[in-house]
Amino acid sequence: MEHDVEHDGGHVGKVVGGRYRLVEGPLRGGMGEVWRGVDESLGRTVALKRAQEPTDPASPDPLRQLRREAEILARLEHPHVVTLYAVEPDTEADAAGPSRAPVHWLVMEWVSGGSLAERLAEAEDGRLPWAEAAELGVQIARGLAAVHGKRVTHGDIKPENVMIGDAGIAKIADFGTAIQRDGQAITRRPSCHTPEYAAPEVVGGARALPASDVFSLGATLHKLATGRTPYGDTDEAPTDWRARRGFVRLGSRELGPLAGPVAAMLRRDPAARPSAAQAQRMLERLLRRPGLRPPRWRTVAATLGIAALIPLAPSVLDWSRSDPPAPDPALDQRGWRALFGDQRTADPCSLIDIEPFETYGETDLDRAYGALERCDLLIQPPGDASVDLSVMFEEEPPEQGVATAREIGGVGVMEVEAGRDFCVRQLAGPGAAEGPMVEIVAEYEHEDGVAPLCELADVAVETAAGALNAALDADGELPRRPLPGDSLARLDACTLVDDRTLSTAVPGVDALDPRTGWGRWDCEWRSTTQDLRLRLRFDQNRPLTGEDGAPTRLGDRLAFVTPEGEGAGTCLVRVEHRSFTGNGGHPKLELLHLAVAGDEPVDQLCERATTAAAAAASLSGGRGPAAHE
Repeated sequence: MEHDVEHDGGHVGKVVGGRYRLVEGPLRGGMGEVWRGVDESLGRTVALKRAQEPTDPASPDPLRQLRREAEILARLEHPHVVTLYAVEPDTEADAAGPSRAPVHWLVMEWVSGGSLAERLAEAEDGRLPWAEAAELGVQIARGLAAVHGKRVTHGDIKPENVMIGDAGIAKIADFGTAIQRDGQAITRRPSCHTPEYAAPEVVGGARALPASDVFSLGATLHKLATGRTPYGDTDEAPTDWRARRGFVRLGSRELGPLAGPVAAMLRRDPAARPSAAQAQRMLERLLRRPGLRPPRWRTVAATLGIAALIPLAPSVLDWSRSDPPAPDPALDQRGWRALFGDQRTADPCSLIDIEPFETYGETDLDRAYGALERCDLLIQPPGDASVDLSVMFEEEPPEQGVATAREIGGVGVMEVEAGRDFCVRQLAGPGAAEGPMVEIVAEYEHEDGVAPLCELADVAVETAAGALNAALDADGELPRRPLPGDSLARLDACTLVDDRTLSTAVPGVDALDPRTGWGRWDCEWRSTTQDLRLRLRFDQNRPLTGEDGAPTRLGDRLAFVTPEGEGAGTCLVRVEHRSFTGNGGHPKLELLHLAVAGDEPVDQLCERATTAAAAAASLSGGRGPAAHE
């Protein structure tokens, strides 16, 4: 490693506190010098840190800063945090210059393996395998949880401030920017963070919180697994500019299963990030996946280390023993299905985060843009066509033959298909052999443009996978949404067409074997004797007009009949059920959406569809808007 200070200033051989002899250094510059030394009383290697003389009168008092760093280190005793042995005055320096401020040394354990930054520099392709990065993340998160438990925030987590011992034990070092929870910071410098790893709120000028350390942990893991920080290359946009806005660009392919936990840690909103303890559990969950053997560490030869090895607790060494039992895939699948809970109340909008899309243009989240199990984000790029990004729940598993392109945590991502005007991604659970799944589609709303549709879809994939993984790790459910008392969402579409009506509309139908969709809001019957099928589903839309079909009355409901409304050989009937106010105060409707398709004249198909729609309207119990009565 390159030393920041090229000469020893005559200190080699010097004895501090009557027992600590300086052997090599200084090994680091900045706000303090670090030396390798020997404790002659115990015969062990130690690290010694002293404050440099300030060259700027406006700089903070280095001695005061060093003492406060010592106070914080003295409170922290943990296998993944460097240990402070002593604070010793430099009596020789004091005697040589009585008019100068006293000089003190921090005596700490010495870690022989160097920093994570050095480990990364030696790695092939400048990055580590995701499993190795995950194990490091577990250790760092465990240390951070202990630090935060002592009401301390580190303030500058990055690869340079994490040291690695001979046995592969990660230790958090350099508390020179730490903040005590009483609000008293060790340093008063205007900037005491590293923008490439700092949380948006910190880069924006706010004081670091434990959630800020978690963001920096996520940024560090991103660097370890991809070779770059999540703020991207500096030639794309200034790091500080991207950091202030929280614009992260995840390297999902390189992150592999780490992508889910890392995305959660890098959320722009500090309150939405996991705690350090939660991050630790998320990473441990990855390392328990079937077939994964935790990394066997190699000793890293390096010149610099701060902290000597300490006795290792059994929990620290667990990773190097036999692998834990592989989880039962069937249990994982049940856990995946349990995420969605009651399908009627699972909220698809909980999988969309608007903020990452604001850089692409104006955004508008619409909760009532189509099927009840769907949520849409409308994006208007400057000077381009409007993009509709939809997230939809699906009861069916992915189609056979569609391979998983990558995994984000416990979520498989399938790149289904893409064209000039659309891009489709699907998210599925373990094995992807059973439903449910999440489908994400980016497409132009009305006319084609030049927006990067698959890039937009992949941004949505990161957010959705992060939310799904967070719920998986918490053994919980996705957020719920309220259902109005008169909403179609409370009904079962399969019960709204009675057997007699169904037999009339679709002769030869097997009424007991419909094909059902999410929440049983979609039901389709087929004839067993001819090419004829009927589908009833629930929909949300703007108020309909004569352009949407021929208006008619079905009991007290207004309906619109549209020959070939779903293509050749179809007839569509839409029945108004309930009116409500949507985004921006715009009027919206819930609709019964009934279509009959088959090899018959369209007039005959419309007769069948209208008869069935009238029966469904009478059984649904709702009323259309008063304006139509």
